Amino acid sequence: MNKNFNRRKFLEISSLCFAGTVIPVNFLFSSNRNSKVFSHSIYDSLREAKISIRKKEYSKAEEIYSNCIAENSNYLSAYDGLQNLYSITKKSDEDIIALYMTGLKKNPKNPYFYERIGKWYMRLEIGNKKQARLYQQKYGFKSLLEESLRYILRANELKNRKDSTVDYFLISLEKINRIIEFNSIEPKKQMFERFKSYKAENRQKYKSRYQNWSREELLRQFDDIGKRNSLSLYSEEDIQRRKANISKEKLSVLNHLINKRENNNIDENLINITKEIYYSDSSNTQTLGLLKKVLDINKSYHALISIQEENFNNNSKINIWNKLAYIRTFRKAYKEDRSVSLDGVIRLNEELYELDVIPLLKLPIIDSLSSLHCLLKDFEKARDVCYRFTDENTAGSTYGHLILYISRSYFDQGDYFYCIELLNSMLNKIPSKLKEKDEILIVNYSKLFNGKIDRGVYYLLGKSYEAINDNKGLDNVVKLLSRLDPKDSFVRKRMKI
Repeated sequence: MNKNFNRRKFLEISSLCFAGTVIPVNFLFSSNRNSKVFSHSIYDSLREAKISIRKKEYSKAEEIYSNCIAENSNYLSAYDGLQNLYSITKKSDEDIIALYMTGLKKNPKNPYFYERIGKWYMRLEIGNKKQARLYQQKYGFKSLLEESLRYILRANELKNRKDSTVDYFLISLEKINRIIEFNSIEPKKQMFERFKSYKAENRQKYKSRYQNWSREELLRQFDDIGKRNSLSLYSEEDIQRRKANISKEKLSVLNHLINKRENNNIDENLINITKEIYYSDSSNTQTLGLLKKVLDINKSYHALISIQEENFNNNSKINIWNKLAYIRTFRKAYKEDRSVSLDGVIRLNEELYELDVIPLLKLPIIDSLSSLHCLLKDFEKARDVCYRFTDENTAGSTYGHLILYISRSYFDQGDYFYCIELLNSMLNKIPSKLKEKDEILIVNYSKLFNGKIDRGVYYLLGKSYEAINDNKGLDNVVKLLSRLDPKDSFVRKRMKI
């Protein structure tokens, strides 16, 4: 029997032959815009649009995407492609939201349009407060986060199943509870609890799947996955889905191979495999994450910087976290090679500092810029970065982080005694023998903070006592930490467990 026999095609032709006897011919192959069956030409068109974007032929790409949407108004990939193009050409968030709103009007029961609108409302609120306020005033919204939640909940209702993507955005909203209170919305509480159990189940499945496999077994499995090419019996849509599943499995096996590395180094063959997978699907954030992990472990920082810069040029969805990761790579490279220039990343970090964002995003930016100045031994500038931060809505935990960054600059400077004084004042919430600016921070922290102390405070305090050979102080820190978590690595190391 011919192995290339296409069963699906046979069934399709058989059905059409029968349909031709009972259905008028003009109804067959009619161009019904609401049909969920797409011709292969739409895949070719989307591929052509992506190529046009790479060639920077943006007007041509926009025309292709617009034609795809006109022909198939329920095809989400065409909207996503046009959204990506809008981001590259620096169109406003309002234009992107309007694009998905157009899709929603044509597809009122498609949950993914609700989901995307919810994401963009949330992104607008978090990313640019000034623009978000203007948008709110224009459309008369009470809060963009509230609108975001409304759309996300509607998406979840239409899906009517567990969906970690929708729940993930609810968790993100939970983290920003200082902006708006959602306690009155009961479905959010239920979904929050469900998400925690769902995440725990998935994490356990992922850990246990290949956990006990040897390196040789993992390599064999990786080769076997690569040989699964018997796709001739599948439609174009099924082929894409199947390839995606194979890709996920390969990434999972590859991640376990990296974790089971020998002598804390990754061999050249594994690096080449990771690069090959990345370049075959550079738009996949997982492939990029694995390649970054591999290069970071091998301390190939210059190669990692090149990959990150290449990703910046090819991807419009570069956010603050991507840029901070890029700056962090430069910091690591500078520690290995002092000839590396930090001027460019300091300018980039200063630009991020000037963004009008919430403290949740501002703190890692301050941390990054302060660390850069500490590396260059410019400790006054490192502290000034923290003192410059002012926000009338700042929470107590924000002051705690600022005090920690300032203490770290004194530690790096070698002033261990002042570092200990500052951290103890923070723990006791009583300023003593401190500089004026630090006293103000401690007073504000004491008034507003009423939560758990960040364990980074204990780590830095312990290291400071260690630096001045104060074993009594170090023992006290270890005891405090052991109450929080007896299995903590700092505790285990000091207590020689």
